[in-house]
Amino acid sequence: MNARNIQAFIAITEFKTFSKAAERLFISQSTITHRILDLENELGFKLFNRARGKQTLSLTEKGYEFIPIANQWLELNKYITDWISNDTKTTISIGSVDSLNSYLFGDLYVNFLQNQNVSLKIYTMWTNTIFEMLEDYKLDLGIVSKTHRNHNLTFKSIFKENLVLISHANFSRYPNLVDPKNLKIENELYVDWGIEFQIWHNKYWPPNEDPHVRIDTPALIRDCIKLHNTWAVVPWGIAEILKNELNIRISNLTDPPDPRSIYLVKHRNINPIKQESISVFESYLYKFIQNSEFCIIEN
Repeated sequence: MNARNIQAFIAITEFKTFSKAAERLFISQSTITHRILDLENELGFKLFNRARGKQTLSLTEKGYEFIPIANQWLELNKYITDWISNDTKTTISIGSVDSLNSYLFGDLYVNFLQNQNVSLKIYTMWTNTIFEMLEDYKLDLGIVSKTHRNHNLTFKSIFKENLVLISHANFSRYPNLVDPKNLKIENELYVDWGIEFQIWHNKYWPPNEDPHVRIDTPALIRDCIKLHNTWAVVPWGIAEILKNELNIRISNLTDPPDPRSIYLVKHRNINPIKQESISVFESYLYKFIQNSEFCIIEN
């Protein structure tokens, strides 16, 4: 079994066609077809269902099962190659959501990299994508705001974040203490902070009523909060960062949402080569949480 054949398989699972995968790998379609045939012959089973007239490919049951194995094989092959060349620096791949990577974890990553001989690959992505990449061994750790029923993944609640109301002092006049009953949904800048927030939100506004603006990334808060009378509910840490950048007013709510829960998620079968480095990173993560004024540690 060789790396080129495995890489061809992974590329096809990502791009769904031989032609697009070949283009990505800078090889001809006949070459990638030959590599897959070689791999299937070596394994003794078909990886893809091939149907005439269909451009996209579907995986066989064995093909699905082979995805995490293929990713682990490539990881091990890289480690052996690095070991032979005396370059055994471990790389940890971490995936998290935008609100954590962009607003909270910057100091954590810098502190870890300054003190450990470990490389980090840091990805900002959707939560469901994090789950998929963990399953396929493309990530080592995920830090997310919701759980997911999956027997291959483990979840641990690591901290919570209080949610507060923010508005721009130049364009709004909200008091320091706000009753949600007095807030108009037509002035809301809505960001989905998870199930606890959704439950709270539905208590005050019908789910079928649309807010003024609905965004899927906290980065847009900086601009949209400048709209007249606009308000938003955000984690306290994000509120403080925005307050330092803009003329933001932070208000408490008489009936706030439950704090947002944050989870550390891993594959049940962690790559043993990376186990020690992952454990060290986790120790840095927990120390960061303990020292952060924005993180509520659960007993």
